[in-house]
Amino acid sequence: MSVFKGKMFLDRHQAISISVIYLLISGIWIYISNYLLFGQFPIIEIRTLAEIEAISDGVVVLATAVLIYLLVRRSIATLRQSERALRDQTGRLQVLSHKLLDIQENERRAVARELHDEIGQALTGLKLSLEMADRLPHEPARESVRGAVSLANDLISRVRNLSLDLRPAALDDLGLLPALLWHFDRYTKQTGVQVDFRHQGLEGRRFERDMETVACRIIQEALTNVARHARIKLVEVRVWVDDVSLNLRVEDHGVGFDAQALVGASSSGLVGMEERASILGGSLMIDTQPGRGTHLVAELPLPGANNRQARKLA
Repeated sequence: MSVFKGKMFLDRHQAISISVIYLLISGIWIYISNYLLFGQFPIIEIRTLAEIEAISDGVVVLATAVLIYLLVRRSIATLRQSERALRDQTGRLQVLSHKLLDIQENERRAVARELHDEIGQALTGLKLSLEMADRLPHEPARESVRGAVSLANDLISRVRNLSLDLRPAALDDLGLLPALLWHFDRYTKQTGVQVDFRHQGLEGRRFERDMETVACRIIQEALTNVARHARIKLVEVRVWVDDVSLNLRVEDHGVGFDAQALVGASSSGLVGMEERASILGGSLMIDTQPGRGTHLVAELPLPGANNRQARKLA
């Protein structure tokens, strides 16, 4: 018996079994009822009538069993067609979700580049001009210029932070490991939370762009939740690669939370992490309880991992 989305569908053999069981039970009941009614009477006419009635009942039962079989078989075909349609729709939704996330990352990349290259350079030029003007005489003017330089410095810092938040340049230029190291350093400076980071198999290795993006975003979101809710000063991050997958683990010993209470909550970020992992065919598991910390594990399959595993099993 196959199970799909919590609903159970009958197969052809079960339809036949249901019909046969119905036929047997009905036949036994007809035999017993006729025996009880007519078995004790010696009159031939009554016995003959009973036999005729039994044959008639048997024909009715057989016809009913055939009808049940045909109805069940038709229901099976309808359910299977609905199952295929639902599976196709789910596949189309996953493809659409993947495209939407890809568009989002491309837009972030473009905006980050625009902030860094265009606006950032313009602000840097403004700052240099103001610094040169600050060397001129007339103290009141110089004080005004110093204020403008301070404002330019603040704007440059804000633009840089916006650019990095949208899309860290290290992720595209250098890969996952340098991007994570840069992010952990920046994260600790901003939040005061230390990151105990250990990794294996990442040195000098590049993954597909989507996989690097998903891994970085999952860890980034997990650390953001730690800073907001965990109330701790140390979080453990583990990233390693095996033959079939890129594995992520983020663990803290903070206050934890009630995972069931957050089901359907769009603000928690959990849905986004699960969606990103599922798009790559991966999985994400969160184990947490109030007062017992949070343990997040994500597994992202490497391209061609299923083929390699099949060859190894063979």
